[in-house]
Amino acid sequence: MLSEFDFDSKFRQTCRILFGDEIGPLTNFIPYLTEYMQKPNIFKSYISNNDVYVSGQHYMSSAKFLAFDELDWKRKFPPLSINEIKDIDSIANALYERFIYTGNIVLGTCKNIERSSNIIDSFFVSDSNMVSKSEYVLRSSFIRNSKYMFGTHDSGNASFAIRARCIGGPKSAMRLFESFLITGSSDIFYSSNLDGCQKCWFSFFQRGKKYLIGNFELTPIEYSKIESQLREQLRSELSNKKRAPGLFDLLKMKKSSMVLSTKPLINDGCDPKRAKEEVEKAWRSTSSILVGKELSDIDKYGKWLSSNVDFYDISMERSPISNEDVYVIKKYWMLENISKVFIGMEKEQLALVSLPRNEISSNLSEMIENASCIAYISCYYSEKCTNLDAPIVSANAINAYKNILAVLTKNAGFSFWPRESTNIFGGTCAFSSSFCINTHYVQNVNRTFEVNIANNSSDIYFCHNVEGVYDGMYCFNVKSIRNAIGNVEYSRDDFVKFKKTLLEQISNELERTKTLRFNIYNLVTGQKNERSRSYY
Repeated sequence: MLSEFDFDSKFRQTCRILFGDEIGPLTNFIPYLTEYMQKPNIFKSYISNNDVYVSGQHYMSSAKFLAFDELDWKRKFPPLSINEIKDIDSIANALYERFIYTGNIVLGTCKNIERSSNIIDSFFVSDSNMVSKSEYVLRSSFIRNSKYMFGTHDSGNASFAIRARCIGGPKSAMRLFESFLITGSSDIFYSSNLDGCQKCWFSFFQRGKKYLIGNFELTPIEYSKIESQLREQLRSELSNKKRAPGLFDLLKMKKSSMVLSTKPLINDGCDPKRAKEEVEKAWRSTSSILVGKELSDIDKYGKWLSSNVDFYDISMERSPISNEDVYVIKKYWMLENISKVFIGMEKEQLALVSLPRNEISSNLSEMIENASCIAYISCYYSEKCTNLDAPIVSANAINAYKNILAVLTKNAGFSFWPRESTNIFGGTCAFSSSFCINTHYVQNVNRTFEVNIANNSSDIYFCHNVEGVYDGMYCFNVKSIRNAIGNVEYSRDDFVKFKKTLLEQISNELERTKTLRFNIYNLVTGQKNERSRSYY
């Protein structure tokens, strides 16, 4: 069990760095820090009745769960009869008792982890999920290569952040408070969509700038004088009220009328038509490899591919600046309850707008009110991309179609955060993987279909929480096996024979209906998922 001191001392250190001094003990700020994180589901272990923390949104309420440390990795099962593996329905019924999902997953070298899941090679993590190669992470989610993260979501290569969203990534970021989509920047407060910036407050859509307040550039001396007073007031607000106004509060404030001379802008790397063409080719080849039949027209399968992708909710909203429809993802990053602030490719023009000098105030409340008129956000971010459709926070992506957060990836469609991967379709957090359909929370896997949580595995179908599994079907909570069905190894000939029969059924159903009755989350009944919302 972690002690309060383990995190309290680091929280106090982070506050001194951000605000110039401490704001009080960590325990006073737990509700405040929890507001921004993507909370894991909580289920009860079916054997101990203890809480089981699970990343992901699509488990059925009737599913059975165990904590990672409750698993019996050596448990043996009897082989199935020929009749039990003759078709998908038969095998789902025969393996019902083996379909047990796992939470509280901690992999690699980890120490001091509590009330968290999907943690890899990390130290001192509490009440968080999807954390890898990080340390001192509290009430945060989707954290990678970062440290000292408090109430922060979607961070990569970042440090010392409180209540920040979508920061770092391919470019590092440090010392941030109440900010959104910040890359290659430091010392940022109440800002969004900054790249390569330092020392900015209340600034938006800037690149390579310093000493900004309200997008207005000050001299270092002027900036330091105003900034020190703003920090002092912010520290006082937090100390006294245990919270302060947030960036998203500022975004919700009434906007003053703003007239911009807008014109069509071409975003680097955006080519929706070419993206569709190239991704269609990759989809055909991937489906041929995985289900034995080339499936055509990926859009016909889009609803099925995205149905179990976490946080996938791409929609359109009218930009208040250009009056054009722009892509938004409103169920993610606390964006549900704000409107008329999303803009698209016109962000370059909005970057030229700043507050007048007489509205740059050293009074925090005044600055919040004044800056609200230029406070817009954009989910559009693409860097070094080629053939991109839906440029939603993408970097180094080639041939990406209707994804969110495609990073260092080639050939992806209808997925959330494919990273360092190729040919990913309908996936959630597929890292360093290739040729995957409907595959979620995996790393170093190849040729997978309907898989949830896997590492260092290949040629697997309908598998959950497996590692070192090669040629496996319907395997749950098992390591280091081959030619396996339901955690039992078969002869190569028998396995190949069954796989062929299964793939014929899958490909026929997909071609006929553009969907499948069964997926990795509903094997218990094969019925439409009942999504659990058991948050703490």
